[in-house]
Amino acid sequence: MWTILTAGIIALAVFVFAMIFMPENWGAGEREPYTKLLKGGAGWIFGRKTLLLLGLAQTFFIAGAYSYWETLTPVYGERGIPEALSGLIGSAMHLPAVATTAYAHRLTRKFGCKKATVILSWAWTGLCLLITFLAHPAATIALVIVLESLTATRHPIIEFWRNTLIPGNIRATVLSGLSTLTHIGQSFALFILSPLVQVYGTTWGLLSAVALTTISNLILFFAKEG
Repeated sequence: MWTILTAGIIALAVFVFAMIFMPENWGAGEREPYTKLLKGGAGWIFGRKTLLLLGLAQTFFIAGAYSYWETLTPVYGERGIPEALSGLIGSAMHLPAVATTAYAHRLTRKFGCKKATVILSWAWTGLCLLITFLAHPAATIALVIVLESLTATRHPIIEFWRNTLIPGNIRATVLSGLSTLTHIGQSFALFILSPLVQVYGTTWGLLSAVALTTISNLILFFAKEG
């Protein structure tokens, strides 16, 4: 489970590297420092309740998803799923995900961005709870495939919802600030999760995913559609 701690360290290292060295993080032409862009983006975010709530919701959801993903490999071993099948399972995860993503726009037309995101988020949390206690190998593989499809479908919907809240002329600055704040939160969450999963095992890792995504789902209730 040290992979969770390692993921946190790498995330922070990449954040620092990107902040200092990537030319995209400097103002075009004027070479504005990234910290100035971050401050401007963060200030705009904190003044918009729904955008801030979406950022917080994504931070908790992705942290929970990381906990789930990093726990999968030892879960396979504990449940008697041969290591040789890992690659095949990985391929099987992505095929339905591609298909379900194509229906994301239909969900938003039928339910709206908020309701579609909430439905998919609670479905993910519920199935993650189910996979925690349903230890049959075939059921585990089936649930893993469905969870990946839900993740792939949810992502473009909440991204579209977020982008509709940001004026085009400042979108790049705001998204930069939002992305940085979200990744910092996720990195610290990974640091906290690592020792707990080390001590309590895969069940704790999966329940952590359930708890974190539940917090995310509750935050979404307070966000507005537009």
